[in-house]
Amino acid sequence: MSSETIRDKLDAKIRYMIGIADELIALAGEENQRLAPGRPVKIDDIVARKRELVQEFETWLKQIHAQPTVLSLASPDLTSLLFRRNRELGEALAANTELLNRALKASRRRTATIVRAIREARTLPAGYSDKAAYRPAASYPISIGAGCKA
Repeated sequence: MSSETIRDKLDAKIRYMIGIADELIALAGEENQRLAPGRPVKIDDIVARKRELVQEFETWLKQIHAQPTVLSLASPDLTSLLFRRNRELGEALAANTELLNRALKASRRRTATIVRAIREARTLPAGYSDKAAYRPAASYPISIGAGCKA
């Protein structure tokens, strides 16, 4: 195989990986926009696609780490762009991780508030409330999910 053919194939693969990095950056940005308001939101579609792309990107990076001289056969401008995009991807994913952690903490606080409210409601005696509504006492344990019992 000629060196031009090797370079062409390697350049094509680098362009493809830059495309994956660009898509990951875009997905992280979209996920950040959904998470920014701090309210519960569905992100399953984004997470599934990110998982696929990250796996492919990481697999390729491991191959490159195993044979680092391969990149010296590629076009220098393309290699430089790949490294730049990889840095940008790292920054985007770091910001994304921060928002995901905040969302997780907020979700845990909401769950704790609900559990606390259920526990407090269960401690009220049966009878009538101040608005003359009958209030039966809970005579059974209440669970809102695995590991979360009130």
